[in-house]
Amino acid sequence: MKGRCLMVYLSGRDVQRLMRRAHCTIRALSWHLGIPMTRIRMRRKHGIDNPHVARDWVEAITGKDPGPL
Repeated sequence: MKGRCLMVYLSGRDVQRLMRRAHCTIRALSWHLGIPMTRIRMRRKHGIDNPHVARDWVEAITGKDPGPL
C-alpha cells in the first residue's frame, strides 16, 4: 500500500519540533485539543506512544490530516 504513513509514536523531541515548525503554541494546542496545558508540557517531555493519539496530535498541530496509520 503506497502513500503517507504516520510513525507509530512521537517522542517528546518530535512533538517539540513539530510544534515549532507549525508555529503552534502550547496554549493554542491546549484549546484545540481541549486538554490542560500541563498535559501538553508532559507530552512534550515524555512523548506519545499511542498511534491513534499521535495521529490526533499531528492533525491538531499542523491542521492537516496526516493520512492513514
